[in-house]
Amino acid sequence: MSTPDIRDLDPQLVRIYEAAVDLYNRQNKAVASLTETSASINATHFLTRQTIVFATAALRHMEDAHQPLMPAVALLRTCLEAQARANHIVAATGVERERLANQFIDMMAAGYDYYRMMITKVNKDDAADIADLPSKAQAIFAAIKPMVENVDTSTVGALEDRYKDLLKKWTYNNVIGKKSLNDPKWKNRTQVQRLQSGLHVIYVKCCAFVHSDPTSMKLEKELSLLEESHTAVLAIISAINSFFIALGKEDDAALQELNAAMVAFPLAEKTFKEMGYRLPSNG
Repeated sequence: MSTPDIRDLDPQLVRIYEAAVDLYNRQNKAVASLTETSASINATHFLTRQTIVFATAALRHMEDAHQPLMPAVALLRTCLEAQARANHIVAATGVERERLANQFIDMMAAGYDYYRMMITKVNKDDAADIADLPSKAQAIFAAIKPMVENVDTSTVGALEDRYKDLLKKWTYNNVIGKKSLNDPKWKNRTQVQRLQSGLHVIYVKCCAFVHSDPTSMKLEKELSLLEESHTAVLAIISAINSFFIALGKEDDAALQELNAAMVAFPLAEKTFKEMGYRLPSNG
């Protein structure tokens, strides 16, 4: 039963979401028991978890009737980026797939190394001259100084360059192949790739809310609980498909059942019904 404090998500969509998360959780346990996994499994595993975590947070936010939908839509941007990166990895095969996955994992390490060195440099610079700081801050930086003053932070520039060089290869536009979205060969590289043109439109909308784009003032009026929750679930299923491809389980019966349920979801019909229209029947 609904309450004034809760927005009701579409129950059919909720069942698909729950089935998707259950499928992922079961496979997550199976992967945890493996003694060795490939780079592509590790990378798509991370990206699927990232998609589920952010999509679930978005859905929970959508359910709160006291909150606007804007923050939830901003969260969806991460989901769409994660599923696209996972798809990009599994669109390649053999050695090339593992090369891409290792490159992506290298970006994780490079980003963390750069972040840690950047923090160290900032603290080192601030601790070098604390005379003009408030007394409380002086005490803090006096404690920090011995930890950082002998650390060589001259590598921060090189670490930044390495991280940004890798990051360029994994931008959203690159991994979806924005310039090739209408190319038949590119479009058919995976089943999930066929979704990317439509998801790209949604991604652009999400970016408006992430970046405080004034366009969001008009887009906010067009947000729909049904459509935004559908995007969250679709992103999860997209990522799970890539994860299962990396595992060599793309023909898994439960996965195929999940895909069929999502394809059968009547988004257009439900959306038009909300708008007060009814689509003509095929009969």
